[in-house]
Amino acid sequence: GGRPVRSNLDHAIKHQFLLGTEHLEPEGVALLQNNTYRNVWRYPEEEKKAWLETVKEARDKEYEDAAGAQMQESKRRRRRRRHKQENASSNEERNNDDDSSSDMFDENEGIEESVSVVEISDKATKHTEFSVKRDFDHSHAIFLISFGKEAAESTLVERCVLSLRRRGAFKGYIVVLTDARLDRYQNEWESKVIVMNPLPEHFLAEDGTQIRYSKSNASLKYKRFKTFILDYFNLDDRLDAVETIYYLDIDIMAANGLGRMFEELESKYGVLKPHEKRNDFLSRMYFFTPLSKEWPLQGGTFILERSTSRHCLELWRNEIDDFANTERGRDQDAL
Repeated sequence: GGRPVRSNLDHAIKHQFLLGTEHLEPEGVALLQNNTYRNVWRYPEEEKKAWLETVKEARDKEYEDAAGAQMQESKRRRRRRRHKQENASSNEERNNDDDSSSDMFDENEGIEESVSVVEISDKATKHTEFSVKRDFDHSHAIFLISFGKEAAESTLVERCVLSLRRRGAFKGYIVVLTDARLDRYQNEWESKVIVMNPLPEHFLAEDGTQIRYSKSNASLKYKRFKTFILDYFNLDDRLDAVETIYYLDIDIMAANGLGRMFEELESKYGVLKPHEKRNDFLSRMYFFTPLSKEWPLQGGTFILERSTSRHCLELWRNEIDDFANTERGRDQDAL
């Protein structure tokens, strides 16, 4: 019946909120604003880990270490004062909540062990450096879709973009298509993150009529926008040089540099290299095997060739539209 205890992960999350937004890049600020550590504690375990790693990536390391050390010293002083008070009162039961060897802590206590938690997390998240032969920053781009109130109110897009920039070391264009107001994301990043709103005609069927979805497949209304990716790349002149596009769901985070992944995937599957042309006139898209055995392909990540993929996207959209009046509500069904 006592007060709840929290893990070292929750401890480290609270530490970030106590540090505040000092020396924190805009992407990290967005994760703390209008949020509380108690709310983040309620996230699933993997989401909590991703949140912490993303905020740490966005914060100046030297400032975090210095602030953490200062908090530690302040905590030690409070401990000493408390121990003196306890020793002065022989009839007062000693407080045993201050066991520094435990991996649990009281959610109402101050910050302890924050430096060690930070150091452990840093060691766990460092990635191996490698040499990338090609420059992907001009020929490649990443496309993200964030639709609906829940997505707009979350920080999934911010986390994804920050991980692509930091861990992924990707400096090319990232396009975010969203039905939220443009200023929801526009002020968060540098100019190479392009935020767009959907075109009204892309909510309609090919014949211009309104598409009616069933309750069980209403999500197809937004997933259908994956099939218009090339159209949005044609709306901005800054994207003219892009020839290879990676679509990613916004809950995906980069763990290592993307250059190596680009090289290996495109070599393995024969993705068209920049400035190359095909002679077979076939349309191509590149999908991957899902974790579930229910579908042969998954739609959360795929690769597009800007010069060849349009017909495949159109066929996929036609299949999605055929499912609109059924009870099947996943874009994998249409694949």
